[in-house]
Amino acid sequence: MLPCQADVDFLLSSSHGWWLIQQHMMVHLPNSIENDFQGLFNVNAVAKGHPITIAKLLLCVAICIQQLAPEIDMSKLQMKSPPREIMNNIVDFLIRNVTSDDDITGSIEGVEYLALQGVYEVNAGNLRKSWLSFRKALAISALLGLHRVAVRTSKESPDLKETKRHYLLYQVSRGERYLSTLLGVPSGTGSGMLPFDDTADWLSPEDRYHKHLYDIAGLILARNQEDYTHSFSTTQIIGEKT
Repeated sequence: MLPCQADVDFLLSSSHGWWLIQQHMMVHLPNSIENDFQGLFNVNAVAKGHPITIAKLLLCVAICIQQLAPEIDMSKLQMKSPPREIMNNIVDFLIRNVTSDDDITGSIEGVEYLALQGVYEVNAGNLRKSWLSFRKALAISALLGLHRVAVRTSKESPDLKETKRHYLLYQVSRGERYLSTLLGVPSGTGSGMLPFDDTADWLSPEDRYHKHLYDIAGLILARNQEDYTHSFSTTQIIGEKT
């Protein structure tokens, strides 16, 4: 089911999906084996790797196909079937064989996979399916301890692995809370704070803005669980904080 390298390269360079993918792969961090963004798209290397690595590549291919502009020349692809058909087949295969397998998804790479699946589903208009993906990713994140902060001196900065865990937790929590707000359901993020603040070095200006929206969404979700008698006054308080 893995496409050839030429097709992967073409899809990555021609689709807007690359931006959605890199937001969950943390490519702005210093290069390392664990965070090698380009390595994810090396078909030969991925084919020899863990099933979750293969699943992530397939899902990235599906996202790239999903985000292709109508004017893209599909004749450059070597795929034997129409891209949209391949996209649907990939997603159906992954849902049956990967998403439902806790042994495969019970890792940091599994959380990345579920977050990417949430991105795919929300862009397909499947908000409930996307919410389920992010909620499962959030639960696995908690079991893996992604919310924990290592003990260090005040002068020490977080290492690359911890930063990646925090960034991944941020993306998963933000997606789940956003969808919970849209769907009007309680969020699994609760009132817990993220294990970093706005001064974290790895947060871009865009990340800080979205973190502010994340905090506002938390206030709205908390308000929605209150007695309606106090909803208006609570809304006023939220407005003053924003």
